[in-house]
Amino acid sequence: IKFENVSIAYGNRTVLDNINFNINEKTIHGLLGPNGAGKSTLYHLMTGLIEPRQGKIIIDGQDVTNLPVYLRTKKHGIGYVPQYGGAFADLTLHENLKAISEIVIENKNYRTEKINYLISKFEFDNIKDIKARFLSGGQKKRLIIAMALLSDPKVLLLDEVYAALDVLTIKMMQEIIVN
Repeated sequence: IKFENVSIAYGNRTVLDNINFNINEKTIHGLLGPNGAGKSTLYHLMTGLIEPRQGKIIIDGQDVTNLPVYLRTKKHGIGYVPQYGGAFADLTLHENLKAISEIVIENKNYRTEKINYLISKFEFDNIKDIKARFLSGGQKKRLIIAMALLSDPKVLLLDEVYAALDVLTIKMMQEIIVN
């Protein structure tokens, strides 16, 4: 991922001004800074949830500045776990996984296989038929991580990923994400 002279403002407030950086393959990076520093905004720019006021975002050598979210996910392997939200409240855990899999996995048989694998890996067997709105904060966060992993992303963006998770779950999630 490469940012070239990227700037964005919300109204008159400039959040990011002329940002330039490269993220190379097979590396792990963290964004640190106080609330309002622009960390989530960087993620939103990378995923295509928002567009910069100026500059280019390049992934795999291709300018994706105006490419929509679903194409960045499918063509460039971008997975995203947002700080807030991310699941469809009125769908069950299983239905959430199925809905996203229909966008990111073309092979119907592999969809089912991948969903079953994630349900097992994340220990969702007992809660797969519960609507997302009734899941605990930690269960929702785990669901959103599983949804982001459906596409076997090349780039996984995690925004405050361990918020609402207990220590044991954090260790399990770290192992799953790294693997």
